[in-house]
Amino acid sequence: MDTCTKFNYIVSHLPPEAAAIVRDIIITPEEKDPYSAFKAQLIQRTGESSQQEMRKLLKNLEIGSLQNSSG
Repeated sequence: MDTCTKFNYIVSHLPPEAAAIVRDIIITPEEKDPYSAFKAQLIQRTGESSQQEMRKLLKNLEIGSLQNSSG
């Protein structure tokens, strides 16, 4: 799965509170690797307690996208 597809999938499944944190990146994603840039900024911008939750969310969404693409 390419980085643009992963970015679009993750963004479409983000909870509103997470989307608000990275709104600017959603509106103007990085051209080369939007998913990695998005993921890094989401983790960086969340507080210490939320970082683990965001990593878990991203991992679960990644697993879900892989399962959907193989089925």
